[in-house]
Amino acid sequence: MQSIVQIRRFGLGRALANARSSNRSGMLGMFSLTLIVATACTGQPSGDVRQPSGGAGTKSSAAIAQPLSVDSARQQLERYLDLAIAGRRLKVGAYASVREDSICGPALNFMRALWVADFRVLPGGRTIGDTVVIQSILTSVADQRESLAHASKYVATLGAREDTATWTLVRSLAGNPNWRVCGDTREGFDVIAIGPKEIGWSPSGASRVRALGLVDSVRKARGLPLAR
Repeated sequence: MQSIVQIRRFGLGRALANARSSNRSGMLGMFSLTLIVATACTGQPSGDVRQPSGGAGTKSSAAIAQPLSVDSARQQLERYLDLAIAGRRLKVGAYASVREDSICGPALNFMRALWVADFRVLPGGRTIGDTVVIQSILTSVADQRESLAHASKYVATLGAREDTATWTLVRSLAGNPNWRVCGDTREGFDVIAIGPKEIGWSPSGASRVRALGLVDSVRKARGLPLAR
């Protein structure tokens, strides 16, 4: 320690001279001097240099895929149904992060859809391989179907009702570790009410405006925010 202080105070040349005149003899003195000079020049303590833990062959915890739980699937279904609440604003592209049609059979065909005012995802779920089946209770205000008389139109029947809907969720494609809603319900309908065709209303006097007003009434009665 004294020699290091001398190096700092008087320079390396004087430290070498003092080291030679010390009482330490022979090789021991030279060995000590070598350690002192090496330490002073490098700023590192003598001994083994400890390498940081990990390395190229070590995977971080974030890179290890975690199993997807049924609870996370239920949460994803809630996101999907929340987006599906019938509102006054078109939600183009809103479903892309929560729905998957390409690996679930035929794409969305708008054969039948419910105009949803509220929903409740039921507890639990049934796991089948890499899929999970979950049920929900839907409160809807209109039942929209493809017209049998006019292929370019839908017919939507106004009226509040409740249905049990059974959903299949699948693990999403690589790179997006989450669940996706897999197509329509197992009962054969969907909840995306905006399709590419004209909508006719039944019974007489029913309309889109009345349907959305009924959505507002349901949500107000249950203390829920109004759909946008």
